[in-house]
Order: sequence, then C-alpha cells, then structure tokens
Amino acid sequence: MAETAETEKTESEKKSMKKEGGVMEIVYFESSSIDLTSEKHSRTVLRGTNGARMGFTLVTEESYGREESHEDQEGLLFIEGEGKALLDGVEYDIRPQTCVLMPAHTRHCFKRNPGSGIIKLFWFHAAN
Repeated sequence: MAETAETEKTESEKKSMKKEGGVMEIVYFESSSIDLTSEKHSRTVLRGTNGARMGFTLVTEESYGREESHEDQEGLLFIEGEGKALLDGVEYDIRPQTCVLMPAHTRHCFKRNPGSGIIKLFWFHAAN
C-alpha cells in the first residue's frame, strides 16, 4: 500500500499519514486554544481506533471539581503548575513532570495550589 500524507489546518496543525493497519497522526496543538470560559477546560486533540484518544486539560480552580472516572485506563503527564490530585479518595502532590497511570474506573479530580499558575495536563486513554 502506498503511503499518502495529507495536511489540514484547523486550530492546530495536523498531519496524517495513512499506513497499512491504521493512520498515524501528528498534531501541533496550542493549549491557549482551550476555552477557559467553559465549565470543562479540556480538549481532545487526537482520536485513534477502539477508543484511544489524547488531549490536554487546564486546571484553573483552587478547589476540587467533580470527580470523574472512565471505562479504560488513563495516563497523565503534568506539564506546568503545582497542585493536588485526588485519586480514589487519596490526595497526591503534583508538579511538572509528574506522571500517573490509572486503571479503569479510577475516580479522579485535580486542583491547583494557591499562587500556582494554571496546571497544564496532557492525558491519554488507551484503546479498549
């Protein structure tokens, strides 16, 4: 199968390459494009097959929001800011370069420390 590359420009720059067995996608994403006036400051950047997806969340609040959980495992990488993560009722400190891998159904939410900037968080969900 011949490889083809197609480029489309949206709010982020996206390049796709169709390959046998799937599509490889590379995206340059500006976290500043996330709407801070919306209730959930999160954006899915890429969607793969069987539920795989990745994106960014910005944590702006100094108090915990609503806990959520998912049907699949989730990985997190904290890029900027300092705060707390509440994972299945246990509180953990978070700072840049903190990595978390949570099993399916783990309840989680986050808050930033007073005086800390916005927390920038990269996340991914594995395919089912």
